[in-house]
Amino acid sequence: MAGWVRGVACPTCFRALYTLECEDGQTEWKHKGTTLQRDALGHFVLCPECRTRVPHRIAADVPGFGFEVAR
Repeated sequence: MAGWVRGVACPTCFRALYTLECEDGQTEWKHKGTTLQRDALGHFVLCPECRTRVPHRIAADVPGFGFEVAR
């Protein structure tokens, strides 16, 4: 079955942090890869390659995952 894939890369080393996949006919994106974490500063993903803390914010336009990289 065909679908869509969004790749999210580390802004420091450009290695893949995770992918979001959505099959045709589905409405929610499935997260695969580095786990989203939360601390006192908010949500983030820790790059497995360079250990950079990549901040994330809540995003209503990514149903199923619900977060995007905060710029």
